[in-house]
Amino acid sequence: MGPAATFKLLGINFFSFTLFGYSQILMDLEPLVRLLRGDDIIHGHSHTYIGAIVIGAFAIGTGKPLCEYCLVIWNRMFKLRFLYVPTSISWTVAVFSAYIGTISHVLLDSIIHFDMKPWNPFSDTNGLLHVISAGQLHSWCLVLGGLGAIGLLVIWIARLHKANVSK
Repeated sequence: MGPAATFKLLGINFFSFTLFGYSQILMDLEPLVRLLRGDDIIHGHSHTYIGAIVIGAFAIGTGKPLCEYCLVIWNRMFKLRFLYVPTSISWTVAVFSAYIGTISHVLLDSIIHFDMKPWNPFSDTNGLLHVISAGQLHSWCLVLGGLGAIGLLVIWIARLHKANVSK
């Protein structure tokens, strides 16, 4: 989710953090089932680029209404004006956010998981495996998350300040 904070910062009105997160959860359902079953291969069909496209399409169709509903619930739970979030996600934003979520998931997991075959069925190779260490990948994700969070916090404070000044 770290890189998602930076995506949100760079495209604040063109990226849904909630839909991105939903697509991430969908991506890891197959590995979860495989782990629970004790399979030797954990990252199967869902962790290919074709799988990412299919899961992304599912995330768009189911995630847009589900995430919009969750955002409505958020606004009802936290009635403070400065915690209000828009509850509508456009189809363009839904498509962009879901596919950024699923495709980046395959890309990043390809770097650290030996059982990944991201180009399957066209190729069994994984050219990104160990291009950087798992620690380096996690560090970059944390840095991107931190930068995105700080940037979003600055924007939020500026909006809060602007709303208080205009009163």
